Amino acid sequence: MATETILEAHCLCKVSKFCVSVSNESLPLPTHLCHCSICRHTHGTLCVFHAPIQPPTVSLTSFTVYASSENVTRYFCSTCGTHMLDYAKSDDQWYIAASVVEGPEALWKFSDHYNLGGTKDGGLSCWLSEVDGRIMKKWVTSPTNPESETGDWEDAVTFASSGPPDEKLHAYCHCKGVEFYIARPSGDVSTDLPPTLTSSDKTKWYASNDVCTSCRLASGCAICQWAFPTVSHITLADGSPYRRVFGTLKEYHSSPGISRTFCGRCGAVCAYHVDDRPKMVDIAVGLFDAKSGARAEDWLEWRTHKLSFEEDVVCKGLVDGLKLGLKDWARGKDGPGSESI
Repeated sequence: MATETILEAHCLCKVSKFCVSVSNESLPLPTHLCHCSICRHTHGTLCVFHAPIQPPTVSLTSFTVYASSENVTRYFCSTCGTHMLDYAKSDDQWYIAASVVEGPEALWKFSDHYNLGGTKDGGLSCWLSEVDGRIMKKWVTSPTNPESETGDWEDAVTFASSGPPDEKLHAYCHCKGVEFYIARPSGDVSTDLPPTLTSSDKTKWYASNDVCTSCRLASGCAICQWAFPTVSHITLADGSPYRRVFGTLKEYHSSPGISRTFCGRCGAVCAYHVDDRPKMVDIAVGLFDAKSGARAEDWLEWRTHKLSFEEDVVCKGLVDGLKLGLKDWARGKDGPGSESI
C-alpha cells in the first residue's frame, strides 16, 4: 500500500508546474485562508488558500520570484501570473496554493481564517464560517489558543453606505507598479453594462464571487472576487484614461477574445477583459483600499444568490459553505428576500 500521495500542481497556462510528496498520514492537509493585506494585494483576491508542504520538486526557470517582505518569498508563473508557492524564512516552511493542485477536496482540511485584523470587516470570513459542518476558526492574526473552538476574531456588523459622489476608490497591487482609481457610477451606466452585472444601488458597482476553473488557476485561489465598473469610470494614477496594459502589467490571453492582466513584478491579478464588451472590465477586488474594509461595501453591491461558474467547482463542501454564508449574510443585512440580489 502506498504511504505517500503525489500532489501535482500547475498554473493556468501550464508552463509552470511541479510535484510534491505528502505522507498519507498527513492528509487532509491543514489549509488556512490568509486575509492579510499583502496576500490580498499580491493575489487580487479577498484571501488566499495555503497549506504547508515539504520542499517541492520544482524548476524555477518559468517562475518570477517576489519578496513580499523580509520573511516571505512568493513564486508565480511569469507567463500567466498564477501564484503557486510561498516560502517563509522564519520557520523554514514552504506553502502551496491549494487551489492549483489537481485533486479531490479530501486532500484539504479548511480550518482557519488568519489575519482578519487588517480587513476591518472580516473579508470573506463572514461568508465562510463553516465547511462540511466544521466551524472555521477566525483569528485576528494567527492562532493564539489552539484549543479555542472559534478563534479570537469577532465578526463586525457593517452597514457601509456610499460616500460623496466625487469620491474615488484607490486600487493597487502590492508593489504599487499597478495603481488606478475608480469613480462612483454616474449617469446611466446600465447602457454599458449587462443587466446581470448592474447594481440596483446606483451609487455602487456590482460584484460577485467567481469559482470558475480559469480564475481559480489564474489567481491561485479557489474563490475569486470581481467588481464590474465601466472603463470610463477608471483613471490611472497619472490621471490618464484606463487602458489594458500600463505600469508593470503583463497580459495573458487565456482564450479567444479574453485577456487577463497581472503585475509582472508582484503577480497580482488585476483585470479580466472581454473583447465583446469593451465598455466594461472585471477588476480584482483584492486590489481595493476601501474605507469600509476588504469587502468594500461602501463601493460594491455583492451578489448573494449565486456564484459565477459554479458548474466548475471542485471543492463542493467549501463552496456549499460559501453559498450558505452569503445567504445568511444577506438576510442579516437587509432582511428576508435580500439573498436574491
